[in-house]
Amino acid sequence: MISEKTLLFLAENRFNNSREWFQTHREEYEKYVSGPLKALAAELGCVVSGIDPEIITVPSRNGTLSRIHRDTRRVRDGMLYRENMWLSFKRDRKARPACAEFFLVITQTEFFYGCGYYMTSSEVMNALRSLIIARDPLFTEAQKVLSDGRFAFTDERYKKSRFPDMPEELKMWLDLKNFCLMRRSNDFSVLFSEDFGKTVGEDFLRLAPVYRLLMKAEDISHSELSNNSRITELKPPSAITW
Repeated sequence: MISEKTLLFLAENRFNNSREWFQTHREEYEKYVSGPLKALAAELGCVVSGIDPEIITVPSRNGTLSRIHRDTRRVRDGMLYRENMWLSFKRDRKARPACAEFFLVITQTEFFYGCGYYMTSSEVMNALRSLIIARDPLFTEAQKVLSDGRFAFTDERYKKSRFPDMPEELKMWLDLKNFCLMRRSNDFSVLFSEDFGKTVGEDFLRLAPVYRLLMKAEDISHSELSNNSRITELKPPSAITW
């Protein structure tokens, strides 16, 4: 399982920033980092594949388990290794480059997990807004996920509402620039617990209605684009009664 030694190795490895040091301590990497994360990926993979059988859960595929080596072709700070690691569960990115995902990120100061996108396309966001305005049944189910305060949106939203006449419970969704719903914590006793995988898995199941809503929005956007058209930017309705 994930432990203090996991974070300690990641910090020491980044501090030394040496291929020679990493190779010398590769056994520790396998024992404290790679092994526990692969075991966690297997446990969570059983959960997310039950939500969507098309999600890839094999750690070595689709970027499911982050590599500890950084891509030095894209970074210029000279740091060779990561000190943060993540798991990402989504469909084949070759078929859908920007697909909704379940994710878990572990850093030196906190961990967080949830469902959404690193960067949501405008087509998907507009399709999502259309479902929200129509009060699609999937949206009604997704709304319930926020009821206990367990999860929260990231703060990537428009400063001035683009839907000022909408009810507040809809504007909190409609004014999002990017869609990412997550739970954050710095309680490392939870992270280091034997039940951590179970805790995250149960929360992934709670997020299943959100995932299904996002996949419906993706299906709409892909359908529109395949018909050589583009989903137009939604405008606030001139008159609507709730």
